[in-house]
Amino acid sequence: ALGGQPRTNLAVVDLTTGTLTGTTVAIGGSGARVDALEPVGDVLYFAGTFASVGGQPRSNAAAVSLATGAVLP
Repeated sequence: ALGGQPRTNLAVVDLTTGTLTGTTVAIGGSGARVDALEPVGDVLYFAGTFASVGGQPRSNAAAVSLATGAVLP
């Protein structure tokens, strides 16, 4: 849970207000988890143990737009 709201995937938090945005990014795979996060500008890079992000194949590393939650190439 985050902010009292259940989350089973990657949630996006507004760093200025500390509130959850409406963006949630699905992380998939057996035992999927995120171990490292690194925001760079408007992109969030992350790594862990997963097979897909947002329904797209990604093997243990991915990048998403912080503004939209879209999975980046």
